Amino acid sequence: QGQKKALTTLGTVSLDSAGVRKRSLPACLPLTTLGTVSLNSAIQTFFEKESRYPKDLNELISSGVLPKLPAAPNGMKFEYDAATGLVKTVKQ
Repeated sequence: QGQKKALTTLGTVSLDSAGVRKRSLPACLPLTTLGTVSLNSAIQTFFEKESRYPKDLNELISSGVLPKLPAAPNGMKFEYDAATGLVKTVKQ
């Protein structure tokens, strides 16, 4: 069986043979995505430990995956979709 892949705004998401989601990120990311990348990485770590996505971003802290949430760029905020486990940066 081949890997399933999907293109996202942050690179390619693929499922390994066990169905675990893996992301490959582009080599060069704009500064506005750095916090998003760290959050998405933390969400992936949480998923690997808990076999589910966090209910909200604060669960990354309470579970010990992150010591604190990264700051969003000025005039922006993080938007999290608990159903897909994806975070994006949007205007406030």
